[in-house]
Amino acid sequence: TGDRKALLEWCVYVLDGLRVEIEKIDKLLDYEFASQEILIPVINDALNFKRITPLEADVLRIAVKNPIISAKDIKPLFSGQLAAHVSREIKKMRDRGLLDKAPGTDRKYIAVFDSKPLFQSVFKILEEKNFTSSVDH
Repeated sequence: TGDRKALLEWCVYVLDGLRVEIEKIDKLLDYEFASQEILIPVINDALNFKRITPLEADVLRIAVKNPIISAKDIKPLFSGQLAAHVSREIKKMRDRGLLDKAPGTDRKYIAVFDSKPLFQSVFKILEEKNFTSSVDH
């Protein structure tokens, strides 16, 4: 009957929407995809809009490639600088919310993408890659 057919069509519509959202989640859980298609573009966008410095962008790119970093990982970015300078830059990035201590460590760090300097770029890139739903008013 008509009611059963309408109910079946509605169920197919809902399940298809769920399938699409689960596929998006699967993509985001794939670190290679997330890093190349979301995180690196977020860093580049934030840099383009001068929300982060070129040095911060380079450190974040290293942190995307190696999710847990230490001062020695980024030392090459500071050619000729003392270790204390590297530590000060890490502290600045921690103060800005761009880096945080890796869980259970003292001197290892992870990139933070929900920080104020990157937040706008995260939403922009997710929208560009069709990971957000637009709401028509």
